[in-house]
Amino acid sequence: MTAPEWLDVRSEPSAPEFDGLAPGSTVEWLAIVTNTAAERASLALTVIGDDTPLTGIDGLQLEIESCPGDWISSPEQRGPYSCTGDTSTVRALSAVGGDEAIPLPDIGSGETREYLARATLPADTGNDLQAQDGQIRLNFTSTMGTDGPDIPDTGADLGLLLILAVLAVAAGLTLRTLRVPHRRGSRPPARG
Repeated sequence: MTAPEWLDVRSEPSAPEFDGLAPGSTVEWLAIVTNTAAERASLALTVIGDDTPLTGIDGLQLEIESCPGDWISSPEQRGPYSCTGDTSTVRALSAVGGDEAIPLPDIGSGETREYLARATLPADTGNDLQAQDGQIRLNFTSTMGTDGPDIPDTGADLGLLLILAVLAVAAGLTLRTLRVPHRRGSRPPARG
């Protein structure tokens, strides 16, 4: 799968180096996504890995993190990257791959996001993975437009609104019960 035409996706470094990866070693790279469209778009990520022991349950451990600022690294090294703000883990995987798309926040027109991928070979890995190879791909998908109206987020909590609605109905029922019923056949007093 390739990214939609309005998403510009690139990797930094363009080809992360996994050669000579020893137990306990980590490789980091950035996936940089830019929305080139004139409108907001949804964004999702699928991690795709070959079906090999290297990407299986006892192989590479993959973590993907987002940063509200920029990821920075010295030009001489390929990581470790550090975030200029607080990071949040998008997904941590003990086995690479799967068909499940990871929903990400919508990406605005002209907006660029950087996601850090960190692959670690566990320190207790034996020789079973020696000379194994495999591929890891981060596949970004996106859609534009919605079937419904664009409703802004007002910050209102739906749970609170539901509680208020239940209280209003209960108050109405209480008032109805307390109302004095008219007797049949009697007339209301004449005004005059």
